[in-house]
Amino acid sequence: MSIAQTKFETKVWGRVQHLWNASASVSILEVESGFRCSVHEHEFRHNQFTLVSGVIDVVTYLRDGLRECRRVRLSKPGMSYTVPPKLIHSFEVVEKGSVVEVYWRVDGGDVDPLDIRRYVDGGWIGSLSSAD
Repeated sequence: MSIAQTKFETKVWGRVQHLWNASASVSILEVESGFRCSVHEHEFRHNQFTLVSGVIDVVTYLRDGLRECRRVRLSKPGMSYTVPPKLIHSFEVVEKGSVVEVYWRVDGGDVDPLDIRRYVDGGWIGSLSSAD
């Protein structure tokens, strides 16, 4: 089974590099303080965040995608948190660092990189503008 790899891609919260095959995707995130990713959900895939350095909060939301439900702080290397499919979530960068993100499907099927529904765009922590 071959593994595909991308070059680093710039995001509002930092940059990311993806490695994937049909059954899983691993992303290396370099995250910048004061930013957050989009508020989003995945229909079929689990989303696991493992801290390498820095500090992030993984935030889950009620079904409206705006009201916070739970906040989990990853503050020590090796700490991790898994978001199950269909749970609206984001991460917020408290302290610059690196995160390993792993995706896999709950049913063991192929990972679809388009399995994402965004509710709010990424940006500065505290800014909430609805995604188009």
